[in-house]
Amino acid sequence: MLTVAPIVASDEAIALRILGQNPNPVLQLSLSAEVVYANPAAENLLHVLTIVEGQCSRCYLLDLVRQVPSATTQEVALAGRYFLLTIVSGPSGYTLYLTDVTERHKAEKRQAAERDFFETVLYHLPTGVAIFDVKHRFQYLNPCAIRNDEIREWIIGKDNFEYCTHFNHPKSLATRRQEMFEYAVEHGTEVSWEETFHKPTGPRHWLRLYTPVFGSEGKLRLVVGSSVDITERYLAEQTIQRARQEAEAAVQVRETFLANMSHEIRTPMNGVLGMASLLSRTTLDLQQQEYVSIIRNSGSHLLSILNDILDMAKISAGKLELEHTVFNLPDTVRAVTQLLAFRAAEKNIEFELLLPEQPLPLVLGDPHRLSQVLLNLLSNAIKFTTQGYAKLYCRLKAGTPETLTVNFQVTDTGIGVALDKQEAIFESFNQAYADTTRHFGGTGLGLAISSSLVEQLGGHLLLCSRPGEGSTFGFTLPFALAGTENYPAETPVTTLAMAEQVKGWRVLLVEDHDVNRQLAQLVLEQYDIIVDAAASGVEALNLFESTYYNVVLMDIQMPDMSGLDVTTAMRRHHDLVRAHTPIIALTANILRSDNEKYLAAGMNDCLAKPFEEEELLGKMLAVHEARTIPAAPLFNLTGLYQIAHGKPAFVRRILESFASSTPNLVARLQHSLSSTNWMEIAACAHQLKPVLKLLQVDKLVQAICTLEDNSTANTERRASAQLLLESLPVLVDTLRQQINNLPPLVANGTTPQSLAPGRMRASA
Repeated sequence: MLTVAPIVASDEAIALRILGQNPNPVLQLSLSAEVVYANPAAENLLHVLTIVEGQCSRCYLLDLVRQVPSATTQEVALAGRYFLLTIVSGPSGYTLYLTDVTERHKAEKRQAAERDFFETVLYHLPTGVAIFDVKHRFQYLNPCAIRNDEIREWIIGKDNFEYCTHFNHPKSLATRRQEMFEYAVEHGTEVSWEETFHKPTGPRHWLRLYTPVFGSEGKLRLVVGSSVDITERYLAEQTIQRARQEAEAAVQVRETFLANMSHEIRTPMNGVLGMASLLSRTTLDLQQQEYVSIIRNSGSHLLSILNDILDMAKISAGKLELEHTVFNLPDTVRAVTQLLAFRAAEKNIEFELLLPEQPLPLVLGDPHRLSQVLLNLLSNAIKFTTQGYAKLYCRLKAGTPETLTVNFQVTDTGIGVALDKQEAIFESFNQAYADTTRHFGGTGLGLAISSSLVEQLGGHLLLCSRPGEGSTFGFTLPFALAGTENYPAETPVTTLAMAEQVKGWRVLLVEDHDVNRQLAQLVLEQYDIIVDAAASGVEALNLFESTYYNVVLMDIQMPDMSGLDVTTAMRRHHDLVRAHTPIIALTANILRSDNEKYLAAGMNDCLAKPFEEEELLGKMLAVHEARTIPAAPLFNLTGLYQIAHGKPAFVRRILESFASSTPNLVARLQHSLSSTNWMEIAACAHQLKPVLKLLQVDKLVQAICTLEDNSTANTERRASAQLLLESLPVLVDTLRQQINNLPPLVANGTTPQSLAPGRMRASA
């Protein structure tokens, strides 16, 4: 049998094969620059070198060898490419190993260019920039962060604690920065905070930011810190804040002045008009009746001027609030025209009202402000017209299933307004001609107020007029439709019917002004109402303590105690029937904010002076009919007994502690609600929460949760606070009865027996 031995390549052949397959040039030169060996990659390089360099490639390489130390690696450029050259010297020549790094060289060059670019940008940025490693050590700072080159070089590799120690900054500064660094890294988000440095030139304020940078694998790479000097912005904000405060203070001064002026005018005017009304009911001859009529008309005119001034002040301050109630549009318009039809007839002026023929649905809006605008425009039309007509047209425009759009036009044949005066008459205290006030009267506020009201109602007041021919004022308003089920059915109640219902009532009248007290007493007594009059808060509380009243009429501004203080004392009375006596604020303050304050203090309604008798009787009946004495909420002592391990002594101590501390909390709650301090209200309510949860008073616990939720609307929070104010006194009284049913404590603090817990409700 013939066998063939395997052919084994020599080591030299293997080495040559490997070198031949190497994509990088390898060649060996003799000392005389003769090529002893060159692999294919080297042969190609030699060929390219001959073409590119234009000289002997072997001589070129030999010169290169002499420049590069033996056994070292150096980057060289050959034939437009870049190589890492390693030379190994031998006794007979040189071996050159070249590794092509052209792509890496280009990438490094691009990175270097990008780095130079970004360093240039960072260097010239007006914002301080610092780069931190994962251990919060400085890796880079631009000149805006630290201007001194030596310090900027020194700080690299150090942390904020070393930085603060070096510059004698407080350690708390470094601690704060470390906390912000850790927060940014932990939450993976940018954080910002402010720092203040006190310098001889004054404090400087800085905004600092930390932004963590994570790699694709989610690992933290570095943190970018930045800082901006916000001193100028800080000072500007302070200036703006001071200006805002000064403006608000000026507005407050104006509002206070107007409120005081209103109060001081309305208080005596209440006596004038009230007494004139009473006087008109006595036996008078014709001349005396005319005198009384002049007094009443003059007083009403003065009040209308005062109301205009207050409305203009509210509009200027942006505090005029509109109602959103259901009303019948045609009825509202007819009520306005009925007031003015007689005045037009007195001047022999034709007066016409044109309403849509088809029935109109009920709408949502502010009927009072709409009436005010129409009344103003019609009054002007009649006032400035001596012959001809004054007409009001109401026309339906295109609407939607949800809205009703109505155009209103008031047209007259009066004196008209010149074109160059038409814009000016809409300004406050301005009229078309200098002698207008002398001839026709007025303050020049009516059109300014009407124009502002129309805009707030959703329209624009327009004017078309020619001198000597007349004027037309028009505006178009959208009204939201209201379902008939939302419209309250009202049955008119005559004054005679109301008088029968209040006959025999007992009323506490609290009024420090002698004339107004006498007037109110005379008005009430003519309806057979028993009146106890008090000239001060202390006197009122003494009467309240001894007598049950159907209604309390409360003045607000009194010398010893304000009406709010007296109301608070009455609402805290231990007798629930007395504590829930209806109270009506009888005040010369007519701002809505004042009324809200009175209602928050525990009053049931407000009536502005001067008042109409019918309105007073109506409010008295309304608050009396709405009067309710709340029942105590359900509570359960089971949980309390479980914690007490069935020991009545422990239960008694908890209940007594709650009963003794709650009245003070209720007083604080009432005071905070009067000032609408929701933070304090929530704090007071929170103190009650643990025991109420223990007693399982779920309704009140839910009310407290509502008060603690800042996202809840103020109306809901107010209702929850009112529920606590009404229910807690009743709950405390009921718990006191429960305490009385518990066995008394003996000397060692225990009770002789245990009682079974139960779920209870107070009896009203």
